[in-house]
Amino acid sequence: MKAAPGGPRYDALVALRLLVSVDSDPSRVFRYDFDADRSQILLGRRGGVDVLLPHAAVSLVHARIERRGDGYVLIDDRSTNGTFVGGARLDPDRPHPLAQGDVIAIGEFRLEVAAVEGDEPAAGESSVSIARRMVAEVLGVLGPGAEHPALTVAMLAPGSPGGLQLAIAEVGRAYTVGRAPGCDLVLDEPTVAPEHLRVRRDYRGVTAQDLGSPYGLYVNDRYAAGEKGLRDGDVLTVGKVQLRFTDPAEVYLRRLEQVPTPEHAGHTTVATHLPPVGPWSSPRWRAWASKRRHGEGVVIGAAVAVAVAAVAGLLYLWLA
Repeated sequence: MKAAPGGPRYDALVALRLLVSVDSDPSRVFRYDFDADRSQILLGRRGGVDVLLPHAAVSLVHARIERRGDGYVLIDDRSTNGTFVGGARLDPDRPHPLAQGDVIAIGEFRLEVAAVEGDEPAAGESSVSIARRMVAEVLGVLGPGAEHPALTVAMLAPGSPGGLQLAIAEVGRAYTVGRAPGCDLVLDEPTVAPEHLRVRRDYRGVTAQDLGSPYGLYVNDRYAAGEKGLRDGDVLTVGKVQLRFTDPAEVYLRRLEQVPTPEHAGHTTVATHLPPVGPWSSPRWRAWASKRRHGEGVVIGAAVAVAVAAVAGLLYLWLA
């Protein structure tokens, strides 16, 4: 459905809405909207799921929601810590019908199946963006002083002092880096323009853009044209100054994917040929049996060779 020309567009109408909160701070609610074309919605803590729940108590793919006709069902995907609806734990792999007002409990998270008004467009914020916001605003797992992305001066011109840092704390704000005193990060270096660089943060991450400086912007030794998305560990070259970018939320989410869970860490390989049990399993017996099998093989091979030679001799005499 689309509105009349000039009005708002409703290309993807909401069919399912999940309001996600965290036990430690239920006042903050994160909204996920899904349109009617989505037949499956994955819930878990690994990258690529539809509802990213960043906590070690959540399995990589914890549960899934499937569209069945005009409704939805919830299925626990054999998670370690279970999926609960109304306080009752779901049986793994068994579909549970979802209704408006149901509250799904997964680890530290509560997911409420909320009402959807008539012609509502789906929210534009991505799953990774919402998860970053959870990390930054709710979980508090990163420790004081490390909750915000930052640019740290890694190297100035030879002999210049380092250690300067710009904390990129406010979402939506543009920070400037340059030589001018009014910049958010002042770099006293002649090769740095008065306003050299703009850095902006949103819940998708942090971007950097050169502001038309003579020397430009390089990220990891590559020229960056236009707005460049930054990742944890990137090195920005601004004139003769190097800045290192750190993003604790990205580090946390990356490490979270690597946390082993019992359903993945406990697998063992079963041998297809089981070793013998009993007195015949001793190393001495196995060595003797191996030699015997080898000797038997040599004898059998010799016998076959003699038989072939005998048949060949008979054929020669008969044909002669």
